Amino acid sequence: MSLASIFFSWRGRIGRAVYWLCSIPLFLVGTGAVAAIVIDLQDDDLRTSTVVLAGFLLLVNVYCSFAIQAKRWHDRDKSALWILMNFVPYVGSLWVFVECGFLRGTDGPNRFDLDPSERREVDALVREEVTARIIRKSAEEYQSRPAPVPVAEGWSKPAGWQPGARPTFGKRGL
Repeated sequence: MSLASIFFSWRGRIGRAVYWLCSIPLFLVGTGAVAAIVIDLQDDDLRTSTVVLAGFLLLVNVYCSFAIQAKRWHDRDKSALWILMNFVPYVGSLWVFVECGFLRGTDGPNRFDLDPSERREVDALVREEVTARIIRKSAEEYQSRPAPVPVAEGWSKPAGWQPGARPTFGKRGL
């Protein structure tokens, strides 16, 4: 799974290690964005560009955190709607922390995707199969193309013909 799909896609599954490797930097960036907003709002000399940039960074951070958490819920064979557990006061955050961060995902494929630990082996096989299908399809398309029309014998270009020349009729042209 690519880094972009880990951070921005809501599909698939990730294991605990990937979850922690992505969540910790997001937590640090989010904390820095909130700190920048708080510090800037306490200043008498308010710089709106800092607040807007940090606010945007915070929104992207929340989106990425929810996308990573959705894939972790999928690994536990639960719907991404369990993200809403974050909004339950006190208990919700603790529940998410334990279930996403420490409990093992379902073994083998589930209704959301393949087991992340088996994905590399399957990806290699799928990649080989897809490559073989593409090669077969392009060979079939090449063979099904119509043959070029042969040039009739004795046919030649008119006298004075040049590539890109405009047609003329007589000496004056059109």
